[in-house]
Amino acid sequence: MKRYCIIPAKTYSTRIPYKNIRKFIDKPIINYVLETVLFGGFDEVIVSTDTEIIKNAIKDFYFIFKDMPGASKLTIVDEKIDYEKKDRFVSDILHEILKSRNLKGYAFLTFPTSVFYTTSDIKASQSMVMNSYNRGIKANLATVCEYPHPIQRAFKLKIGKLSPFNKQEIQKRTQDLSEAYYDAAQFYWVNIEN
Repeated sequence: MKRYCIIPAKTYSTRIPYKNIRKFIDKPIINYVLETVLFGGFDEVIVSTDTEIIKNAIKDFYFIFKDMPGASKLTIVDEKIDYEKKDRFVSDILHEILKSRNLKGYAFLTFPTSVFYTTSDIKASQSMVMNSYNRGIKANLATVCEYPHPIQRAFKLKIGKLSPFNKQEIQKRTQDLSEAYYDAAQFYWVNIEN
């Protein structure tokens, strides 16, 4: 089964201009992600971008690694995706990147600023997904983190006044409430056979 890594690398960012190629310690932040995924065992690493600036930064960096044993093939594609469109989801972006290519297998979607995982994490998560697949389950996977405190005891602030989101749950003991998780936005494995 083929495994593809997909990195959507847009130029524009509302809060931090050119954040995907901003220097982080000694190199552009996207290069840390590339260094990790290039040795993650992918059949191909696909970077989707909308600008020559990012393309050139990636090409220069890839030149260092392209002939190393175990390095994945890198493909840089021009995509004119409207990242700023309201109500965009990760699955929408992935679908737009894949629709022009006839790829089958599993896609590992990550972002140019997702630097908190290692090649070992890629391989461990890939093993989880492939074990499920081998048992006949077309599993998807997302990185999540547990909220440090039960969200059922959360409050909202409206016109200077605090009120609980859920009045019934606020009376319960912390240990009686369920754990909750949030999207860590590091990477996703998605079955792209269909």
